[in-house]
Amino acid sequence: MKTTLISVFALALLLSFSCKTPPPVAPQNVDSAAVLAAVELRMSILGFETSRTPDVLYFVELKRLDGGVPANFRIPRLTEANLPTSIIKSTYSTNTGVYWLNASPGAYALVGASYSETVSGQQTSTPVGDKGTLTVKVKGGTKVYATFFSLDFANEHAFVVAPGKLTTLGKFNAKVELSERSNSDPLQEHLANMMLPGYYDKSALSNTFGNTVHAYVPVEMNAQTDSTSRESMQNLAKEDFLESPWAGYAD
Repeated sequence: MKTTLISVFALALLLSFSCKTPPPVAPQNVDSAAVLAAVELRMSILGFETSRTPDVLYFVELKRLDGGVPANFRIPRLTEANLPTSIIKSTYSTNTGVYWLNASPGAYALVGASYSETVSGQQTSTPVGDKGTLTVKVKGGTKVYATFFSLDFANEHAFVVAPGKLTTLGKFNAKVELSERSNSDPLQEHLANMMLPGYYDKSALSNTFGNTVHAYVPVEMNAQTDSTSRESMQNLAKEDFLESPWAGYAD
């Protein structure tokens, strides 16, 4: 019996290693870098609090630094008059967190996270009055649930990417709710409109049932960015990068 238990444990351990997905791309050049962060989102669904782990992160470039980081460099700040014109998506996720591989040297801000779920199409009809009926159709397919972070968060956690290294940002936990004009700042509204043009001009019902992308904003945000948390993630990244062209980036 003891031998059988050991064999089962060894097989499970072997399968866990063999199923690990390697990084999908190799470094493009000697200056290529990587960024790692972990995000957990909490939300209320039908009165019950649940959580989701995003597999995509969104970044914006604040300043490109192809020639290296200048002495006394100060990271530019995002402002209402200085909002991004493009969004950068991460490339790889593991149990450790989400990676942006082949990041170019520069200053950046983490501005959002998303996860996807596949849902089936549904149609419900509800009697209204004596003769009327309200029919609601929900399209099936893949739904993307994107949370956009605030200007204050983006500026507070802006970071510099150095060539040939992994930059670990830490872990972030957010309680989120559906984005509306009343609870969104200029950056959050701008990002939602970039991904969903006219999002705030539609009704809440239309955004809930008609869109393939749904926008959320945090109402609470906790960050674990201390050196101990980041070092722990860095060590796990070494395992994710093991036997890949990225091995050594987390050293």
